[in-house]
Amino acid sequence: MILEKIHRNPFIIRVGCDGRPDPELAGKLVSLIITASECKVHSVLFAPPAEYAGFLDRVVKNIISNNQIIEVIYDENEAERDEAGNHIIYRDNRMVCLRDCAKSKKYSINIAATPDNVVFTSKIAALITNIMGFPGFLSFGVRFSIYELLNNIVEYGVDKVDQARINIGLEREEDKLIVSLADEGMEFDPTLCKEFNLESYLRSGRKRGLGLMMIKKMTQTMQYVRDKGYNRTIIERNVPGEESPGKEESMSPLKVGAPQAVNGGFNQIDLKGDLDSNGALILEELMHTLLNEKTLKVILDFQDVTFVASAGVGMLLGLVSALRKEGGRVLFVNVSPNVKSVFGLLNLNDYFEFSSAEEALRQG
Repeated sequence: MILEKIHRNPFIIRVGCDGRPDPELAGKLVSLIITASECKVHSVLFAPPAEYAGFLDRVVKNIISNNQIIEVIYDENEAERDEAGNHIIYRDNRMVCLRDCAKSKKYSINIAATPDNVVFTSKIAALITNIMGFPGFLSFGVRFSIYELLNNIVEYGVDKVDQARINIGLEREEDKLIVSLADEGMEFDPTLCKEFNLESYLRSGRKRGLGLMMIKKMTQTMQYVRDKGYNRTIIERNVPGEESPGKEESMSPLKVGAPQAVNGGFNQIDLKGDLDSNGALILEELMHTLLNEKTLKVILDFQDVTFVASAGVGMLLGLVSALRKEGGRVLFVNVSPNVKSVFGLLNLNDYFEFSSAEEALRQG
């Protein structure tokens, strides 16, 4: 499949086909629907060529008919091209997304270094990764890595964010994904970050600084060079034999439900949205509220959380550590495999306490 068009608000993508009928189309569409839902895409327009009409077998038709997010269209797409002949997927004064004219599995995104572009670009990168045929957990990892690297550049690397530009490249070479970033900010080598040590991190009282450590764990190779005033970072990842975790247009703001008393003196708190930098601030407020009100036994329900950034992980560490010091306990329930894989990057799956919803309600 190929990405043909993006509409930013509402968030709509148009996906086409780049060759002969694909016998794996059904699986790829299911994977795309999941990734698109996690990225809060409003709708996916699937535009197979006319000769595909007979190939859309019953399984594919059932997938499409049972998912409101996807719609089949057969209109012709007149691809707009730039001066070099590349396909223009999206263009405004803040962002340009292109597909290479010679390689259908090579994309570039050029953005203004603004916070809203950080969020939107990380989602686009995840969708492109999935559309190029990589599995969902790898798409999630790309979204996480792009978000962390871009957020670091915007927060610390450039002086005038509205004037600085960042270029992101994504390319598939056989079973290898190559992600590159280039920016003209201050010199910074992300490969020099220290290894994570849970004990020293908790002792320091920090809530930030985990992102680069987690990216290093997530990638197979990460290289950096300073070239002609530009920072250039290249990340590579091969597809393993099996899947193992290794504002309208922004992330969904984190919403924290009111504590609900349940069995065993626990209070259940429902989380909904994305645990990004802003979500971490909301969690910090929750932590202070729980401590002030002596609500120390807590069940956090992650049912509606599909993305966690490093700032969110840091704040969860702070919250769990603070409540435990006061004799409390925190249980995590309904954590998705993608989110749990982020915790696993820092070997936190043994530090955090996971439970099924049923078991958590029986805890006493």
